[in-house]
Amino acid sequence: MNHAPFIWSAYAVAVIVYAWTALAPVWRARRFRAAWQAREKVMGRSRGPTGTSEN
Repeated sequence: MNHAPFIWSAYAVAVIVYAWTALAPVWRARRFRAAWQAREKVMGRSRGPTGTSEN
């Protein structure tokens, strides 16, 4: 009985999991940055005439 298909499929699953673990934070940061920029574009920077925050 040949165990090669099991071994290779286990390696493939491990590579997929490792790749997902490495890339998920990058994708999340890109989505966050894009959402933040869109929010800033819609709301503006809320700066007063002196350049300071009006809050």
